[in-house]
Amino acid sequence: MNDSPIATHFVSRIRPHQRLGLSIGFLFLLAGNGFAQPPVIRIDTGDADAALAFLAGGEDVSRIWGTEGYIRLKKREAEMGRSFSENEFEQFLDSDVLRRRKEALQSTLNRWKQADIKAITERVRSYLPSNARLRATVYIVIKPRSNSFVYELATNPAVFLYLDPGITKEEFENTIAHELHHAGLASLVEAANQMGSSPANVRQAVQWIGAFGEGLAMLAAAGGPIFSLN
Repeated sequence: MNDSPIATHFVSRIRPHQRLGLSIGFLFLLAGNGFAQPPVIRIDTGDADAALAFLAGGEDVSRIWGTEGYIRLKKREAEMGRSFSENEFEQFLDSDVLRRRKEALQSTLNRWKQADIKAITERVRSYLPSNARLRATVYIVIKPRSNSFVYELATNPAVFLYLDPGITKEEFENTIAHELHHAGLASLVEAANQMGSSPANVRQAVQWIGAFGEGLAMLAAAGGPIFSLN
């Protein structure tokens, strides 16, 4: 398909549900373009390790500022227009509430570190076209806000997971699988955006496939019913 008036007219005439089907098919056809790279998934616990060392009294708080997780977290919060400073973070770490939780936090971190990343990655790839690019850094962080999120999926995919003693290792693994699927799908959307010969309305429709991908991400996390995407 190209930018010719005939192609553009054809895409603009099809109905919304047909356009979604066309876009999904177009996205999955990217699997034949030699786009794949070996999966590169890593767990980064630098922020959590440094924070727990500080809580235990064995490390200076400044060690945290140099961790990759903290640097990217601070960058993301600044982009969101949120206040985020070393002084505020140190006050959070020095709070009685957090100090009372340090043993539970350390125990949880030790369990999460035992996650089988290779098995998780293999499961996620079963729910993606074979040439999806699967790479991401999973940051386990201790921070004032208890949210978890994905970041910079199109350029340098990251999954930030708040260290929560209420979440089991199995739930942690399911969350990683869910978010990694989003990263893999985002790689195909990015490839579609870079294909200048695709009509603009097709590229726009591909962007909306994220909602469709949410269902597949749920299946990848749960290890539910699977069908071939390749």
